[in-house]
Amino acid sequence: MEDIKYTKIDASTPSKLDYVDLIHDFMANPKFQETSTVHLEGLKDVITLTLEQKNYGFFFVAQDSHDQIQGVLMASYEFTDWRNGVFFWVQFLEAESEDIFQALLATFKDEADKVEDCKGIRSIYQNKCSDHWEKIDKALELDKSPYCLYHIDVE
Repeated sequence: MEDIKYTKIDASTPSKLDYVDLIHDFMANPKFQETSTVHLEGLKDVITLTLEQKNYGFFFVAQDSHDQIQGVLMASYEFTDWRNGVFFWVQFLEAESEDIFQALLATFKDEADKVEDCKGIRSIYQNKCSDHWEKIDKALELDKSPYCLYHIDVE
């Protein structure tokens, strides 16, 4: 099995903008469109803003020995006043293999454990019956939240 390196990419990464097209092109792979809730329109802007703003979030990328992306996990931050810290929200995760998928989740969970201000991990997705997201929730040992979420879109 080929060696895979797992790298955190965020606002402090010197070559962060080199990853915008790489992440976008990986997520645009038609095989991920069946399980992904990611909207490709505007994704480059989302990636760029996340990488330019230190308080927006980060990515973990899995790359092979040829620097080809084999998996991507995007997380964003939510400040929690009542816990005086942040939650890490899984925004999307896709990988070329189950091993890489699980390794990205383990790397992400390790990061949450290391960051003192991280008070928990949350996931959100549009399709509540998604096997893809249920697998993520199970691997991260997430419990169903007692909170009910309401929202309004503003333009």
